Amino acid sequence: MVKILFVGGGSGGHITPNLAVIDELINQRILTLEEILYVGTDKGMERDILFQARIPFHAISAGKLRRYFDWENFLDFFRVFIGIFQSFWLIRRTKPRVVFSKGGFIALPIAVGAWLNRVPVITHESDIVSGLANSMIKKIAQKVCLTFPKDRYDEKEILTGLPIRKSMCNGNREKGLALLNFPEKEKPVLLVMGGGQGSRALNEFVWKHLFTLTKRFNIVHLVGKGNTKDFQKEQSRYSPCSWDEVQKNLKNYRSFEYISEELPDIYAAADLAMVRAGATTIIELAVLSKLMLLVPLPVTSSRGEQGANADFMRQHEAALVLPQERLDSEGVTVLSDAWTKESRRVRMVQTAVRLFQRDATVKITHLLTSYVLI
Repeated sequence: MVKILFVGGGSGGHITPNLAVIDELINQRILTLEEILYVGTDKGMERDILFQARIPFHAISAGKLRRYFDWENFLDFFRVFIGIFQSFWLIRRTKPRVVFSKGGFIALPIAVGAWLNRVPVITHESDIVSGLANSMIKKIAQKVCLTFPKDRYDEKEILTGLPIRKSMCNGNREKGLALLNFPEKEKPVLLVMGGGQGSRALNEFVWKHLFTLTKRFNIVHLVGKGNTKDFQKEQSRYSPCSWDEVQKNLKNYRSFEYISEELPDIYAAADLAMVRAGATTIIELAVLSKLMLLVPLPVTSSRGEQGANADFMRQHEAALVLPQERLDSEGVTVLSDAWTKESRRVRMVQTAVRLFQRDATVKITHLLTSYVLI
């Protein structure tokens, strides 16, 4: 019998917080895997992740919700309608006590299906700016869990923070450094990553300025699937030196398409990070006391949530923020100054740690348990 139905997909930011809560429910023996059902789409990354975790998974139809005109909107309207129909009968058949929504366009059909079956919905908002799906779900949800603190909360809202898997906080610095095997141990480790798919802007910045950056930092670079660089083939683009000279500069650089199991150790080994401004990345790095340089996605490539997240961190002096259009011209200087100015660095890290709830997983687990035990 299903007691909690989880929904969220499309990106790691919608999936990993759900997994953190599921881990807590299982580890505390509140529920078994047979009492949990995860709903996503066939096309998202969630199917493979849930399969590996052996969590029961069910796929439904879903359409992307857009705030702008697109011919796909017409097809997606029907996909959403089909998804609501599928969700209604799925919930009618499985009879969960509560639905926990992590957002994304897949969440709306499930939330509506739950509402039609009079099953309570708890939704979680990672970012300061809600997506269109979450904005609609909030109207029918019993509770809305927030990540970022605010001055005033309405009657539905609860500040819980963002659930993080315990494994992310249990990294071993020595293991991370051993994996990276940098020869110059005294240099600080700069982590650069742009999300699961990588980031062309961040990648190109690192590659363009690599031999300046490696004079000051050891660099671990998560480039995204299919984005590794053949420096020998493109040697003339990056350095007028001989290949032997290029190799000497590369000794302080490690690149990976993707890191999974070793990511906690890499986090532990890093001294500072240049990243996008997604909520999950910000919270993980804040909890782990890492200095951040945030380069939010431009508004032209997003709905503006990363810019709002970054503005919040900048206003609280909890992170450095650099718009993408200034990255190429100012990035090297900002990174160098970030590490050189120790007192500012320490102050920013301490502020970031204080801003966010560290027990989000426990808080949300307790909230969900209160519905399960009714």
